[in-house]
Formats: sequence, C-alpha cells, structure tokens
Amino acid sequence: MNTPLHATTVQALNAFRARRRRLLGLRAVLCLGVILMGTWMLIALLDRAWFMPEGLRPWLSVMGYAGALFLAWQVAWRHVGAARDEAETARLIEAAAPELRESLLAAVELGQGKERGDSAEFRAQLQERVAESVSRLDLTKLLPIRSLKPWLLGLSGMIAVVVALSFVPSLHLPGFMVRAAVPFANLSRPSSVKIAITQPQPANALVPFASELEVVAEVIGLVTGPVLIETQSAVSKPRRTEMVSSLSTRYSSVVAIGQGDVRYRVLAGDAISPWHTLSARARPRVIEFVKTIVPPAYSGLPEQQVTEEQGDLEALEGS
Repeated sequence: MNTPLHATTVQALNAFRARRRRLLGLRAVLCLGVILMGTWMLIALLDRAWFMPEGLRPWLSVMGYAGALFLAWQVAWRHVGAARDEAETARLIEAAAPELRESLLAAVELGQGKERGDSAEFRAQLQERVAESVSRLDLTKLLPIRSLKPWLLGLSGMIAVVVALSFVPSLHLPGFMVRAAVPFANLSRPSSVKIAITQPQPANALVPFASELEVVAEVIGLVTGPVLIETQSAVSKPRRTEMVSSLSTRYSSVVAIGQGDVRYRVLAGDAISPWHTLSARARPRVIEFVKTIVPPAYSGLPEQQVTEEQGDLEALEGS
C-alpha cells in the first residue's frame, strides 16, 4: 500500500515550484529586455547614420523580436517544464539540497504508490523525517535572487548607455529607438529640421479623379540642399521632385492625381515627414431630379411628383 505524502512536503514542493517558475519568468523578461534594448539601439544608430535601406529597418526589428523571444525561451521558458510534476520537482530540490538526496524522491514515489518492499512503519517514518527536513529548507538559498544578477546588470548597462546617448542632441536617439521598436509604423524621421504640411488640411485628404492638388510644406530649421516631395501611387514607383520656395520657410509643389490614391511625403535635409495619403474619388454629379409640382388651386389638378434626369420644369403658370 502507498503512504500519502505529508502535507508539509506537498507544501514545500509547491512553494519550490512556484518560486522557480517566478524566477525563470523574471529571467525571461530580463533576457527580452537586454536583447531588445541592444537591438533597438543598434538599429537606431544604423538608421541615424543612413547605413541601411529604409525598407530593411522594419524587418531588422522583426528579426530582433524573434531572436529575443527565442533566446528567452532558451535561457528560461523551456526550463519551466522540468518541474511539471512532484517527482521532477523532488529531483530538482535534491540537486540543490544534497542532504535530501534519495530521501525526498523516495517519499514522493511512495506517495505515488510505488512499492519498495519495506514495512508500512518504515514508510511512515520516512514521510515524517522528510517532512521535518523540508520544513527547514530555505528557498531563498536554494533559489537565490542573485541568479538574476548577470541579466539585471546587463539590462541596467543597456539602459545607462541609452540614457547617456539620449543627451547627445544631434543623435535624436529616443526618436530613432521608437522607430526601431515599432516596425512598419508611419513615423517621421527624427531631426532638428521640422516639417509641417500646411496645405491641404488635413494632410490626408479626399481629391477628385484626374485633378491636381498643391501641397505646401513649412520647413523650420537649417536645410542644406533642395526640399523634395516624394509621391507614389499603386501603379508607379516612388518619384521625387523638387519643391518650389514660396516664402522663406514655405515650399510648394503640385501633385497630379490619376484614377487611384497617391501618397506623399516631404524630405528636407535629414528630415522626412510621415507618409500622407490623397484618396482619389469620383467627382460628385447629379444623377436625377425629383420634382414635386403643386398646380394652382383653380386648376383642380392633384399634386404631382416627377423623377427625371434633367432639371427643366414644365407646369401651369402659378404652380
């Protein structure tokens, strides 16, 4: 017959399993933080230095997220399953506390009904002795928080470097790190030069088919070189044209609209505005006229409603 596990032993096993799971979860979070902070900073610096094509940036961010998740699984999450039952948990405790070796696991196996050919009295004594031993265990020593120290130091170092570089105004590191952290987001390129679309308002507008629209941008800051507008439709590649200076800080250009939407952005110095969309729609037109004719009282005629494609009116005088 089996001898049930002592309640103290069960409680100790559950407490060990819970603390181990919690520490592994913290290790995974810290690992994610270290890898992601390093990846974002690297991509941000490459983005700032124009060392990579713009279309490559979001995919590098996606690869960074995938790599961080894989490493977090490797160093932490995959080990959570090692304590999925009481026997595996007992082996882990015995490895950390040699004084319990071969006694805790034996007590767990007896509690699970595994016979060992010994007396019931011996089993009961074993359960009591193991319960007394595990009650004296200090989980903070078996699973110390200092095991997270390398990851805490790594994350703290990354944060310190990012904070230090953020005080260099010309780097605009916080803005570039946001671009790295949110791939495929429609964000402007951080710069000391500021670009504001003043016409059309709002910058994302509805426009008619086969038309032209003037785009006016206000550019504030030191700009070296021409101010460009980049346009792209669904059927064409991006095209850049130089904008004309209308005032000291204002630049304008005419955008041609065909039968589809056109998106545009403005480039000035090292600044690039977000993409804006001109949504092409058919011009409004009259498709029918609904006319209600009320004849004069002397005619004795009833009120009449007419629906026609043209707006001419024909009725008795005084209607």
